[in-house]
Amino acid sequence: MGEKKGIINMLIIKFLSDSPSTGYELMKKIEKVLGRRPSSGTIYPALKSLERSGLIESCREGKRIIYRLTTLGTEHLARFKEMKKEYLEWYEGMRKAFGEVFPTMKKDIDEMKLIFTYEVLSPLRDIIAELRDSGVDEREIRKVIEEARRRLKSLL
Repeated sequence: MGEKKGIINMLIIKFLSDSPSTGYELMKKIEKVLGRRPSSGTIYPALKSLERSGLIESCREGKRIIYRLTTLGTEHLARFKEMKKEYLEWYEGMRKAFGEVFPTMKKDIDEMKLIFTYEVLSPLRDIIAELRDSGVDEREIRKVIEEARRRLKSLL
């Protein structure tokens, strides 16, 4: 379960690089990424560990404890980004391991990707058809789609 703890720590550091947050706010942000909220028994020990390591600091503001990334934490985040290739290799290894343990997992993941793609592209297809039917210049439509493609690619 060390991998789970590592992912939680990585997300905490990433989110604190965006803005200072309370433990509860971090739990909600992590829930948006992972699809389920980490328990307070997971998040608060992780915060204490990161604080002991000097990567984050906390201060009390009224009844709330606000966590912030330290300079050391910012440097740590930069190293995460430098290690992207290693993380992707680790992820691929985990995916293969899960594929061995759960043989239908790859098929399930592929189906989830297909469903997501359909849900995103289907309304887009309908809008494009409506634009063409209403006489909008196809070159303009292509220009907008190409700009959207470039913006999406920039997220990588």
